[in-house]
Amino acid sequence: MTTNILPTTTKTVDITTLSPHPDNARQGNTDLIAQSLEHNGQYRPLVVQTSTGHVLAGNHTLAAAHQLGWTQVAATFIDVDDTAAKKILLADNRTSDTATYDDQLLAELLASLNDDLIGTGYDPGDLDALTDSFTPPDLDDLADKVGQPKHDDGWPSINMRVPHTVKAAWISHCDTHNNDEAAAMANLLGVEYTEE
Repeated sequence: MTTNILPTTTKTVDITTLSPHPDNARQGNTDLIAQSLEHNGQYRPLVVQTSTGHVLAGNHTLAAAHQLGWTQVAATFIDVDDTAAKKILLADNRTSDTATYDDQLLAELLASLNDDLIGTGYDPGDLDALTDSFTPPDLDDLADKVGQPKHDDGWPSINMRVPHTVKAAWISHCDTHNNDEAAAMANLLGVEYTEE
């Protein structure tokens, strides 16, 4: 099996010599990246097209470094044409979009940091939500709180675990239906929805 490893040069460069790729469609959380840079340092170089100085991977890391007032960053330069550069830009964003998590393992990893989550992109509320998502409720306690179900209670409640990307898409879909989850679900199923 052969590999196609591009020749690269990695060096520390003046931040003003680099520019965000003009076709980058990704919208990143620059504040969270800046928090990571502050607490963890730059542990991965930006990937830059040699001929243009455009960042192909790490556009928001570049923005966060500017936000922090950094004057230098580590960058890996690759000599590719504009078409290959666009493909790398797209692939870098898309491959991270399609990733999922083992929520149980993620919760254990976060809990192992003993509430010192600064620089991870997570906060204690995220850990609580993760833990709650795979901790089944005590049905007796639940019945005491909400009462026993009745035949005419209306729409059933559906609880399921989905990847974060699916959850984000569902929230976005609900936004288009004024956050009415029943109407949003009816729209997805192609059935008429009448509020009971």
